[in-house]
Amino acid sequence: MSDTGPQKPKRFYSKVRISEHEDGYHILLDERAAKTKTHKPLHASTKALAEAVMNEWAGQGDHIDFAEMPLTQLVSTAIDADDETV
Repeated sequence: MSDTGPQKPKRFYSKVRISEHEDGYHILLDERAAKTKTHKPLHASTKALAEAVMNEWAGQGDHIDFAEMPLTQLVSTAIDADDETV
């Protein structure tokens, strides 16, 4: 069975964690800030949401499947829309 869908990016990080900042909790991939599609830092206003997003990233296999990361997509979209209520 061959995969005819778009190529998924290869996982480029080994460690995921969150870091508290003045604007919330940032998601770090190998100590570097994860970014949204518009290259803004991926962050959440609550620790619980940041931990849920962190777990989505940590749960990825050899390739990153954004379809399996709905919270990451939601938070990224809100940040990119300049919605500070994330």
